[in-house]
Amino acid sequence: MKAAVQNKIVVDVQEKEYECHPSITWVDCDDKVKHGWTYDGSAFKSDDPTYTAEDELNRLRSKRNQFLAETDWWAGSDLTITDAQKKYRQDLRDITKSATSLGDVTWPTKPE
Repeated sequence: MKAAVQNKIVVDVQEKEYECHPSITWVDCDDKVKHGWTYDGSAFKSDDPTYTAEDELNRLRSKRNQFLAETDWWAGSDLTITDAQKKYRQDLRDITKSATSLGDVTWPTKPE
């Protein structure tokens, strides 16, 4: 796993890193590390943050928006977007109808 760290705070955790702002550093971590933990340069620590319902929904939307941004190119004017791609993007946009936090979300499967 990889943790994206900005100003000593974990801002994302992924299986592999992706291109992002130069102020974010990718650090190897185990699968226990979560968004919001701190990193002191050698170890991760859980601050066990308490998020409000609004915070949780904003975190969910942020992750959803990342997935949408990764597929924006599908809708380019010189491409034909498939029905499966349209459904995936719509399912992402509708995710907050069934989930209220990252802890209770079931992400749609990205088509190939």
